[in-house]
Amino acid sequence: MSRSIRFRVGIAMLIYLLPTIAAAKDCGTGSRRKSLEVSLNKTAMSLLNAIEQRNIAEFMSYISPRGVGFGVDQDSTYSQEIMHQIKMKKDIYCLLFSTPCIATSDPAKGFRSDIELSKWKISYAEWLRKNTPLSTEVELVDNDGSDACGGSVTVHRRVGSDDSPEELGLAFLLDHGRWVFTNTPDF
Repeated sequence: MSRSIRFRVGIAMLIYLLPTIAAAKDCGTGSRRKSLEVSLNKTAMSLLNAIEQRNIAEFMSYISPRGVGFGVDQDSTYSQEIMHQIKMKKDIYCLLFSTPCIATSDPAKGFRSDIELSKWKISYAEWLRKNTPLSTEVELVDNDGSDACGGSVTVHRRVGSDDSPEELGLAFLLDHGRWVFTNTPDF
């Protein structure tokens, strides 16, 4: 990940964490850091599997209590609103689970209005299915000046198709010893 992207991830997570910064710990060094990388990868793979399998309850179990930012510079969407959109089969539901829904979504609304997320022509679930087995890259992000530990997981596209970006990025935050999903894309 480039220095510029790491800086943006760090700033976004710092702003996101201000209310709970004392509860978090930095990513550490040595065996602690390696252990956190392994646990982040395991969490990310479970979240991705939940998306691919369209397991809504499992997906929701990874959502940060303060919500998830879907898009670049977008406000967080709280879990109640995410669940509402999933039940109504619109916006976030389309991005995550339904390619036909994406095709009929209003480009001026929801995730389609975001510069990065509007590039998705197929759902994350379909993209993941096409790109299994998944090739992932995990990176921990220490936020300078705070005790926060964050992480990004990038899934690389295996199939050379033109219907979606080459990678799927997810951002996570270590919150009370547990990785929670905080943003997509991961910058």
